[in-house]
Amino acid sequence: MSRATVTASIANLVDFIKQKVSSNIVETARSKNISLNDADLQKLLSVVDMSVSQAFTLSIEDIERVLNESIK
Repeated sequence: MSRATVTASIANLVDFIKQKVSSNIVETARSKNISLNDADLQKLLSVVDMSVSQAFTLSIEDIERVLNESIK
Protein backbone atom coordinates (compact mmCIF):
# COMPACT_ATOMS: atom_id res chain seq x y z
CA MET A 1 0.00 0.00 0.00
CA SER A 2 1.45 3.37 -0.98
CA ARG A 3 1.82 6.38 1.27
CA ALA A 4 -0.61 8.32 -0.92
CA THR A 5 -3.22 5.57 -0.54
CA VAL A 6 -2.88 5.57 3.24
CA THR A 7 -3.04 9.37 3.39
CA ALA A 8 -6.16 9.38 1.20
CA SER A 9 -7.77 6.72 3.40
CA ILE A 10 -7.06 8.79 6.51
CA ALA A 11 -8.53 11.89 4.82
CA ASN A 12 -11.65 9.86 3.99
CA LEU A 13 -11.87 8.71 7.60
CA VAL A 14 -11.63 12.30 8.83
CA ASP A 15 -14.40 13.35 6.41
CA PHE A 16 -16.58 10.51 7.69
CA ILE A 17 -15.93 11.58 11.29
CA LYS A 18 -16.94 15.17 10.48
CA GLN A 19 -20.13 14.02 8.75
CA LYS A 20 -21.09 11.69 11.60
CA VAL A 21 -20.44 14.26 14.33
CA SER A 22 -22.42 16.88 12.41
CA SER A 23 -25.27 14.46 11.81
CA ASN A 24 -25.39 13.51 15.49
CA ILE A 25 -25.41 17.17 16.56
CA VAL A 26 -28.25 18.01 14.15
CA GLU A 27 -30.23 14.97 15.25
CA THR A 28 -29.78 15.85 18.92
CA ALA A 29 -30.74 19.50 18.33
CA ARG A 30 -33.82 18.50 16.33
CA SER A 31 -34.98 16.08 19.02
CA LYS A 32 -34.82 19.00 21.48
CA ASN A 33 -32.26 17.31 23.72
CA ILE A 34 -30.27 20.53 23.41
CA SER A 35 -31.54 24.03 22.70
CA LEU A 36 -30.01 25.57 19.61
CA ASN A 37 -31.62 27.84 17.07
CA ASP A 38 -30.71 27.29 13.42
CA ALA A 39 -28.09 30.06 13.36
CA ASP A 40 -26.32 28.73 16.47
CA LEU A 41 -26.53 25.19 15.13
CA GLN A 42 -24.79 26.26 11.92
CA LYS A 43 -22.09 28.06 13.91
CA LEU A 44 -21.51 24.97 16.05
CA LEU A 45 -21.34 22.70 12.99
CA SER A 46 -18.82 25.08 11.41
CA VAL A 47 -16.61 25.04 14.51
CA VAL A 48 -16.73 21.24 14.65
CA ASP A 49 -15.84 20.94 10.96
CA MET A 50 -12.97 23.42 11.20
CA SER A 51 -11.65 21.81 14.40
CA VAL A 52 -11.53 18.32 12.92
CA SER A 53 -9.92 19.66 9.73
CA GLN A 54 -7.34 21.52 11.80
CA ALA A 55 -6.55 18.40 13.83
CA PHE A 56 -6.06 16.44 10.61
CA THR A 57 -3.77 19.10 9.16
CA LEU A 58 -1.70 19.27 12.34
CA SER A 59 -1.34 15.50 12.62
CA ILE A 60 -0.89 14.34 9.03
CA GLU A 61 2.82 15.18 8.98
CA ASP A 62 3.42 12.84 11.91
CA ILE A 63 1.46 10.10 10.18
CA GLU A 64 3.43 10.59 6.97
CA ARG A 65 6.70 10.50 8.94
CA VAL A 66 5.74 7.17 10.49
CA LEU A 67 4.74 5.82 7.09
CA ASN A 68 8.07 6.90 5.62
CA GLU A 69 9.98 5.22 8.44
CA SER A 70 8.03 2.00 8.04
CA ILE A 71 8.81 1.88 4.31
CA LYS A 72 12.57 2.10 4.88
